[in-house]
Amino acid sequence: MSLSTQFEILKKKKFRQYRFDVPIDYNGNIKNEATFFEMTTIAQQNKIDLLPMIYMLGLNFNDDETSSFDKGYLICDTFVKKYGAYINYYELGNEEDLLITKSGTSGSDPEDYDQDKLKVVAAFWKGMIAAIKHQKPDAKIIINTGGWFHYVFFDLLTKHNVAYDIIGYHWYSKMDEYAQSVHVDLLDILSKKFHKPIWLTEINQSNGSDLYTEGKQAAWIKAFINTCRGYPLVKAVFIYELLDEPDLPNVDESERHYGIIKWTTKSKSNLNDWHYKKAAQIFD
Repeated sequence: MSLSTQFEILKKKKFRQYRFDVPIDYNGNIKNEATFFEMTTIAQQNKIDLLPMIYMLGLNFNDDETSSFDKGYLICDTFVKKYGAYINYYELGNEEDLLITKSGTSGSDPEDYDQDKLKVVAAFWKGMIAAIKHQKPDAKIIINTGGWFHYVFFDLLTKHNVAYDIIGYHWYSKMDEYAQSVHVDLLDILSKKFHKPIWLTEINQSNGSDLYTEGKQAAWIKAFINTCRGYPLVKAVFIYELLDEPDLPNVDESERHYGIIKWTTKSKSNLNDWHYKKAAQIFD
C-alpha cells in the first residue's frame, strides 16, 4: 500500500499521529531516507504528526556508562540535525525494560531489574535525550515499557535521572483482563504516581483478529479507548497497527492480524485489494 493511501486512511479516520519504526545506522542516519522524506511531505499535506520509534542501535550491556552515553548522543545528535525539522516527539527504544528484567520475575518490583544493565541503558537514554534537547529544547521524549505492571520501571528511570517527558505504555487485552482480575487500575496508578502525560503507544486485542473474531477485536479496542477517556493524563492512544501482516510467521502472539485493515487477496500484484475490519469502523 502506498504511503499516500495510508495517510488518506489516517485522515479519513481522524487519526492525528502515525507511529513508525525508524531503521538507522550506528551514526543515526535513516537507512531509507527517500521513504522518510516522502512520508514527511505526505504527513504535512494531511496534517498528521509523525512519531518515530528510534532504535537504540549499539546498546551493549558490556559498555561502561560513559561509552553508552556517547553512543546514544551520537545517534540522536545526527538524527535531529538531519530530520529534527519534521519531528517534535521522539520515542526512544521499544520495550527496553524487557531486556533488563531478571529471568523468572514479573517486572513489578524494582528488584526484578538487573541494576548493572539498568545503569547502561539509562546512560544511553541520557545521551539520546541530551542530544535532542540541545538542538530542540521543546521536543518531547517518550520512553515506553512492554506492559503488564512494569510501571515501577519509571521509578528506576527517575532514580537514574533519565529526563523523559511522557510515559509510554503498551497494553493488550490479556494484560487488561489480568489487571481487572486482580483489581489493579493501571491508568490510575500511572496518573497518581508520576503526574506526567501518558501515551499508550501500542494497544490492541491480544493476537488481534487471529485467534478471535474481528468483532471481539473491535469491541475491546472501543471499550478500552472509552476507559482511557476517564483519565485526564491519558493524552494519546495508538492502535498497533494499521495493516495486517499475513506473511509473518505463524507463531505464538502472532502479529499477522493486529491491523484494522485486512487484505482480501494473496496476490502481491494487487495491493489495492484491502478492506476495513470492524475495528476501523469505530472511527467512522
